Amino acid sequence: MLHLPGSHTQYLKGVINLTSLIDLHNIQHLDLSYNNFLVSHLPEELMGSLANLTYLNLSYSVFSGMIPSTLGNLSQLQYLDLGGNYLCGVIPFQIGNLSQLKYLDLGYNALSGEIPYQIGNLKQLQFLSLSGDYKHVFQNLYLSYNQITGKIPKSITLLSELEQLSLGSNSLEGDVTESHLSNFSKLEYLSLSQNSLSVKLVPSWIPPFRLSYLGVGSCKLGPSFPNLSSFLCDQRTVAKFGILDLSKNQIKGQLPDCWKSVDQLLFLDLSNNQLSGKIPISMGTLVKLEALILGGNSLMGELPSTLKNCSNLFVLDVEENLLSGPIPSWIGGSMQQLIILIMRGNHFSGNLPVQLCSLRHIQIIDLSCNNLTGKIPREIGYLLGLVSLNLSRNNLSGEIPFEIGYLSSLDFLDLSRNHFCGRIPSSLTQIDGLGKLDLSHNSLSGRIPSGRHFETYGASIFEGNNDLCGEQVNKSCPGDETIVKPQEQAVHEEDSVFYEALYMSLGIGYFVGFWGLIGTILIWKPWRIAYTRCLNRITNWVTV
Repeated sequence: MLHLPGSHTQYLKGVINLTSLIDLHNIQHLDLSYNNFLVSHLPEELMGSLANLTYLNLSYSVFSGMIPSTLGNLSQLQYLDLGGNYLCGVIPFQIGNLSQLKYLDLGYNALSGEIPYQIGNLKQLQFLSLSGDYKHVFQNLYLSYNQITGKIPKSITLLSELEQLSLGSNSLEGDVTESHLSNFSKLEYLSLSQNSLSVKLVPSWIPPFRLSYLGVGSCKLGPSFPNLSSFLCDQRTVAKFGILDLSKNQIKGQLPDCWKSVDQLLFLDLSNNQLSGKIPISMGTLVKLEALILGGNSLMGELPSTLKNCSNLFVLDVEENLLSGPIPSWIGGSMQQLIILIMRGNHFSGNLPVQLCSLRHIQIIDLSCNNLTGKIPREIGYLLGLVSLNLSRNNLSGEIPFEIGYLSSLDFLDLSRNHFCGRIPSSLTQIDGLGKLDLSHNSLSGRIPSGRHFETYGASIFEGNNDLCGEQVNKSCPGDETIVKPQEQAVHEEDSVFYEALYMSLGIGYFVGFWGLIGTILIWKPWRIAYTRCLNRITNWVTV
């Protein structure tokens, strides 16, 4: 340890040759702050040699020159304070190699250039100060997915040239008001999602910027946030939004009917709010939209037929609302790019439209917890890319079609709590990857198929079907002489519980992970291409 900080009255003075410290290979703590070293430089060779250093404080000691790139070699460094000097030039991108860094202060120097995006790699970072004379030239600040705490300082407005500000997925708290944002005339990208922030804007405030990305998911917008109608419909404030995430807030009221004013939208997430009323007709003007997520509200009525114009949709999620009427057949006819279709937890009724079976890219269908009736169409076998199918808790009837066994990619199938009858199709045993199966609480009968992985399913998968028989339910079929041993059945039961928990967690993890990561993925220009890549990742994950 070398601890020689100065004070206002006592401090070291003179030129210091820091290379004299180069042989201190085991030093962990170096503090030379608040001294007067008469414009000394930070030598490259020193910064690269102190490999065990965890604490480095050279603040307010009149150092000058550039920050050496070899600073990135200090892999154990947790505390770095170079603030209050005369350092110039750019922040070296190698600073992103300091994976253990918790405290970083480069403020009040003469630095210039952009903040390197690699600073976003500092996952342990809890404090960051970049204040100083270079503030006007920064265009991009990426600090998402770290552990930054505290409030957003109002001095952030000094970064008047910012075009992209990404602070999502940290532990920030406090209020965000118009005073934080009023100086950002060039701002295009703003991400504050997944923090404990409260956005409190005066409803009449007109922002000086036009955003293409706004992510404030899980912030507390509250009643003082401008209502959606004024936010989206007022031509003085309307932005060129490409991506809009207002999820998990307290937004109340009806959806505005002026979506034509934001017809460049690619991604819209209004889920988990308190929205009510009908889905407006003008939402069908969002012809470029690739993801529409409205789940977890109180929307009612039928899906407007104008949504058929949204033919580029990859994701349609309207789960957990009060929507009713038949499932529109035009979903299958017009939305040929769909990968994910989630309509669970509504009041949809009527038959399953056979047109859904023409969605050649579909991989996840969840229509559970509705009032659907009729049979599963045999054309279901055309959906060869389907990975997850959930039709549980409806009023479906008839036999389970043999063609369902053609879905070789299927690993999740839930048909429980319906009125299916007849035998379990033997073709299901041909789906080797079927990890989660639930046929419980129907009116199925006959022998449960055997072979391959079907032998591993426990009785809970088939319970509530009193006329089923076979080893899996420990019940002899007519003509059988023996039944399965009870202790073997117990093992199968345990396996069933294990698989059920496993696939449930995988499913939840997939959706949370995807929507949580998408904000970070999209900060790179051009974000339009990056978003497409993100959707490709969905495809790749499901396919694997």
